[in-house]
Amino acid sequence: APTEEDRIDALAGLLEERGRGTDAVAVYDRALEADADLADAHYNLGLILDALGRRAPAMIHLRAARRLYGRRSA
Repeated sequence: APTEEDRIDALAGLLEERGRGTDAVAVYDRALEADADLADAHYNLGLILDALGRRAPAMIHLRAARRLYGRRSA
């Protein structure tokens, strides 16, 4: 069964595919407010922010994702 993180990624991905990147950002922002340890949400949010030209916040989320992914493999 899909997890909550899977559902968040699916919704945000669908929004981004339909050209609604700012709405996808809002979905990830809300998800990360509820659980700041969602590595995939940080990663995907970083990619979307980068595509929107928001490089500084994108790097913050990409670094957070790398840190959280590192915890998984430790």
